[in-house]
Amino acid sequence: MCRLSALKSKLVMADTIVAYQDEEGVTIVTIDCEAVRERQAAILRVRLAELADRNAGLIAISFKQVKGVSSAIISDLLDLSILCRKKGGRLTVFDLGPTMRELFKSTGMDRALTIAKCREDVLRSYAPHRFPEARLGVLKRLIGRAA
Repeated sequence: MCRLSALKSKLVMADTIVAYQDEEGVTIVTIDCEAVRERQAAILRVRLAELADRNAGLIAISFKQVKGVSSAIISDLLDLSILCRKKGGRLTVFDLGPTMRELFKSTGMDRALTIAKCREDVLRSYAPHRFPEARLGVLKRLIGRAA
């Protein structure tokens, strides 16, 4: 009985630290805790990989509430970025506070990941992924001009 109860609380915790919604074809993820330590990183790793599988790797993560992270999340974000690219999408992080922005810069994550200021910038940057037929139309026009 205790084991079942412990398992249920872990699942409840998993649902409370990550909120997500699909917006214009992009999964917008909000991390709902101030510090992402090893335990939260393990939960996030599983949940974010599931979301990448479900949405062709089009994921954006808001770090608005996050003030500190463990090194585990850095590695997990790099792995998630690779997974998203393999699926034809990409990972974008946004709403970085000064502390998180400095951490991403000092670890080189600012070069490895796409960073946006806000949700609107994220959605604008994903436009080619959301509307592949628009890309095809532009390509046809360019080819037509070259011929």
